Amino acid sequence: MKTMRLVAVVPLVHRTFPVKSTGGAWIWRSHHVPIACRRLAHRPSPRLHGVWSRGCKRTQSRICSLHGDGDSSGSSMDEVVASVRNSLRTNLVEHHLNLLHETHEDELRDPPVVVLLLAVSGGSDSIALLHSVLRSVESSVIDDERTLCLKLGVVGDEYDVPCQVHVAHFNHEQRGENSDGDEMLVESLCRESGLPFHCYRWSDGSTCLESSEVNGNKDVFSQNTARRWRRRELKNLLSDLVPSKGHAFGAILTAHHRDDADETILLKLLRGSHLTNLAGMEARSDPFELGGSDQRSRMLGYFVKPCLELRKTQIVDFLTSNSYEWREDESNSSNKYKRNKIRNELMPLLSEIAGGDEAIHTRFRNLEQQSREIGMDLALRAQQHLDEMNCDSEFRL
Repeated sequence: MKTMRLVAVVPLVHRTFPVKSTGGAWIWRSHHVPIACRRLAHRPSPRLHGVWSRGCKRTQSRICSLHGDGDSSGSSMDEVVASVRNSLRTNLVEHHLNLLHETHEDELRDPPVVVLLLAVSGGSDSIALLHSVLRSVESSVIDDERTLCLKLGVVGDEYDVPCQVHVAHFNHEQRGENSDGDEMLVESLCRESGLPFHCYRWSDGSTCLESSEVNGNKDVFSQNTARRWRRRELKNLLSDLVPSKGHAFGAILTAHHRDDADETILLKLLRGSHLTNLAGMEARSDPFELGGSDQRSRMLGYFVKPCLELRKTQIVDFLTSNSYEWREDESNSSNKYKRNKIRNELMPLLSEIAGGDEAIHTRFRNLEQQSREIGMDLALRAQQHLDEMNCDSEFRL
């Protein structure tokens, strides 16, 4: 049975109205009109009720003290937070709102709620993602209720999106006290920030895996099995969190960055891949349905990588310049896994041969762009050929 602990509850209260931006896309412009709150289905345990109630009264001041006033002049902070906000705006919110407008225009009366579920391990990448999202939300307290909205857009074209923010942590229990230390750090940050904390342990979750997923041995840990376990639990949790009314939608945010994407391209090259499949990572997955009932069939979720345009060096600079704490997984320095060996040995060597980090990163980005363009061109040519065929049968690429 999975382990889940809730540190706080984030009810949603905010009224915004749908408008069209200058580019023609539908967005929801905030008029800052609070509405009655609806509490989440999850309630804090009696042991944490006092923490939750006191936290709600002091939420705004606590977030300000933890993250400053938002006017830091550090370029790393500006780059990281701005990149995450831009990704959430373009790759998630505006994409989904335009999709809703095309399919449910007549039903849209109130702005949909977006549930952001952050996968936070405690490492530098996910901790930077957590702080960036916290810097991108604004909260206030009215009648002992907390309001939360995601601040998006640019100066002169700003808008707010009503949201809920949750954090999920997976304790794989493979590193003893270090694994528990990661969990304690993430839980502590959630408590300080007033965010719900959902914790899953390998010893609980692996027993629910199918035999085919673990090659018949559920006691054996592997990276691939753990990845399937995390994705399954995250999707199930998001299904539970997204409200079943008002076209709400959700996103599972992971902290993959540009260096990870370059490593993925190199892995594909080494394994053997078609020219059209040499892209690194997608910033947004295809939508997946949340829940299984007809009532929730319109509720959609995504996997989103808001840090995909950032380099590892930018992330580390962001953390150190703001004195944010994170933990290092000592297994990352081991070359036991192929990706680690590429990161620790092959990428530095290629960078040296190519003439520096920027040079090799530019090569990978160009290769990725060319791969995508070739794929789109081939798909277009194939579709044109099929359109010109005198055939009654239907074929879809």
